[in-house]
Amino acid sequence: MFFVGGYGMLAERKAGNEVKRKWDWGSAAMSAMMLLMGMALGFTVIADLNERGEQSLGAHLFSVTWLAMAAALALFGQLILHEGGHLVCGLATGYRFVSFRVGSWMLQREHGKLRVRKFTLAGTGGQCLLAPPPLTDGKMPCVLYNLGGPLANLITALLCVLGMRFCRENWPLWVLLQLFAIVGIGMGLTNGIPLRGSVHNDGANALSLGKDPAALRSLWPSTRGTCRQRRPSAFTSK
Repeated sequence: MFFVGGYGMLAERKAGNEVKRKWDWGSAAMSAMMLLMGMALGFTVIADLNERGEQSLGAHLFSVTWLAMAAALALFGQLILHEGGHLVCGLATGYRFVSFRVGSWMLQREHGKLRVRKFTLAGTGGQCLLAPPPLTDGKMPCVLYNLGGPLANLITALLCVLGMRFCRENWPLWVLLQLFAIVGIGMGLTNGIPLRGSVHNDGANALSLGKDPAALRSLWPSTRGTCRQRRPSAFTSK
């Protein structure tokens, strides 16, 4: 799941009839990291424009338009890669496909057919939901599934940095790879570094579930229940 941060930084906790507010440091940290990524994108775009030097009006408009498009492609592309990383790692460790969401658009399997739905979850930019395999000796693979998204972001960021060395003369492609690398590093770190907030990020889930067998056993039925609600057929056939 990709977390955008900034959700529920003031967590409410009830003590009797009194409601106490507690600062959510995990969500605040995620928001700060996303802000830093946005600042890095902004500074990079400005630097790329300055590097172009004096241009005609048409060339300048092309540069500005392409930079805006490249930034949007980098954000959307890395979001898809993030959820795709969860999908690949989950399927590789015995999970079964339930749904794949980017933004508010969700691809869901229902009774053997893929359908497109609209669904949102506050605090997230996407989600790959897979039905977990049966518990074996009270254990279930969870680390690779949770870290698949951040790993996909960081690996593609590294590949983009390597690719930039071979296309320096191709400015549009060089800029696209540069922005893909920045967004990939930002998403990978924001979701890979364990941060606990109103909604735990991928790194926190992998760490807590990997260390706490009891938490893993309690998560299994709730995850299966969520998947049943989204796609009952995931549990009616093998």
